[in-house]
Amino acid sequence: MISCNSRCCADLDARMFQSGHKKWEGKLTSALFRELIKKRIGALDVTSAKNDVIRFLSHPVDVSIWAKEFFIAVAEKIRFV
Repeated sequence: MISCNSRCCADLDARMFQSGHKKWEGKLTSALFRELIKKRIGALDVTSAKNDVIRFLSHPVDVSIWAKEFFIAVAEKIRFV
């Protein structure tokens, strides 16, 4: 499980605003975070991502589990406390 407190959301909200990635009004909430991360994972080209990083890995087999379902499962383990 990955824990993220309200300060984490506030920091991420500020960084997304600074980088131009914030496209909503108001604060980043845990519900909005989940919606955004699932949308981003849905748009991910997993094969391209694997190809981008595989040459930097000592054990390329490590990316064999990469799939949209894998990333969604990891995202669902993020807990806001």
